[in-house]
Amino acid sequence: MPRPLPTLPHGPVRRRTQHPQRRVLLACPRVSPEWELGALRVLMKPHDWTRGAIEHRRPDQRLRRGARDQVESARQLFRQRLDADFEVHFPDAGDFFFVAEVPDDRLDAARAFALLLSARLPGVWLTLDRLFVLDGRFYRRQRGYKFNLVPASNIRLPRDVRAALRDML
Repeated sequence: MPRPLPTLPHGPVRRRTQHPQRRVLLACPRVSPEWELGALRVLMKPHDWTRGAIEHRRPDQRLRRGARDQVESARQLFRQRLDADFEVHFPDAGDFFFVAEVPDDRLDAARAFALLLSARLPGVWLTLDRLFVLDGRFYRRQRGYKFNLVPASNIRLPRDVRAALRDML
């Protein structure tokens, strides 16, 4: 038996519109992402076993005294080694200690810079778009929407970037 003709004919394919270049934030949040996701989990599923993630913990991150100097020296080393520079802003108030805006085409360099900053600021969470960085390791949310942070095993840096930063990481 032959199939009937479709009732919804396929029209011409639309061309994608050109969007301006997307920008990604590399930032150091004032509130730990681990604590923030734990608080969301407690609000969504209020059980005794979920409350322990935030019950006796401080929500804010603490930067050491010389953190600003560490960021600036890492930026200078990064500029010398990889010939890439990101403008880092240090707002007095707000959600972040420092923020760097990164063009989408420089994402590999931004990942390398996040690793370098993470090595220089131990115990401090950094965010890069949907990724989180702590002590030189990348993390992401489990399956994209759950409130658990899991190691991101598919983040790779190009060989030339790794070679340039080998002794600094």
